Amino acid sequence: MMKQITELEMVFGTVEIIRISTVIRKGSEVVKMMREHDCQHVVVVLPLQTQNQMIIDGVNPIRAIMKEKGGRLEHQYFERVKRIIVESQPLLDEMKGRKR
Repeated sequence: MMKQITELEMVFGTVEIIRISTVIRKGSEVVKMMREHDCQHVVVVLPLQTQNQMIIDGVNPIRAIMKEKGGRLEHQYFERVKRIIVESQPLLDEMKGRKR
């Protein structure tokens, strides 16, 4: 955790960490909490769809990039999410091309 705080302080200067652990159903809930706590930046662990809703609402969230090391996750760096593009296909469509 200290490595993460140090990195955030390198970018933003002295930071105040506000931890909120709650169920989020849509990105606008995070944006509302940011306003309530006067936050300019937010580090999130949220589904891509929720992060995309935040981007549409004008907030580019920050996410931690982690790497597995010795069976544990270790912080590598932070990155700001600017845009999310998902290319997908329904699983049943995959079955159409297969022979049984």
